[in-house]
Amino acid sequence: MQCHGELMAAHGPEGFPSFAAFRHGLFGPLEQLLPKGAAEGGLSVILSSHIVADLERVCDHLVVLSHGGVQLTGEIDDIVRSHRLLTGPRGGAEEIERVGAVIEERHSERQSTLLVRANGHIYDARWQVSEVGLEDILLSYLGKPS
Repeated sequence: MQCHGELMAAHGPEGFPSFAAFRHGLFGPLEQLLPKGAAEGGLSVILSSHIVADLERVCDHLVVLSHGGVQLTGEIDDIVRSHRLLTGPRGGAEEIERVGAVIEERHSERQSTLLVRANGHIYDARWQVSEVGLEDILLSYLGKPS
C-alpha cells in the first residue's frame, strides 16, 4: 500500500503472510480512512482486487480493465442498477438492442439469456427481467473479447 498525500494505491497480497492478513491489513484501515477522507474532501484510493465483495464494501466508483482497455466504468450503484438479466425467446436479442447494449448472450434450443445494460425500462412481455449482482456483471465484461 502506498499513500501520496491525497492518493493511496493498494494492490495484491504480496508482503503479507496470508491472504486473510492482507484483507484484514488493507480493508480494516480503508473502512476507517475512507469516510474521514471523503468528509474532508481529500482522499482517493486506487485499489486493485479480484474480490468483488470487498470492492462493493469500500468503493464508490469502479473501473474494469481487460484486454488492454477500459471495459466498464461508473459508480457501483449505477452499474448494478442499469444491468439486467433477461430470459426469453431464442434469438430475440435484436429487439433488445434498441433499448440497451447486450453484454453477454447465451442460447439454448428454446430460449436466450442476455445480460443487458439497459438505457431504461424494458417493456417487452416476452422477456423475464431479473436483477443481477456486481460479480456476474464483472465476469461478463471480463469475458468479452476486446
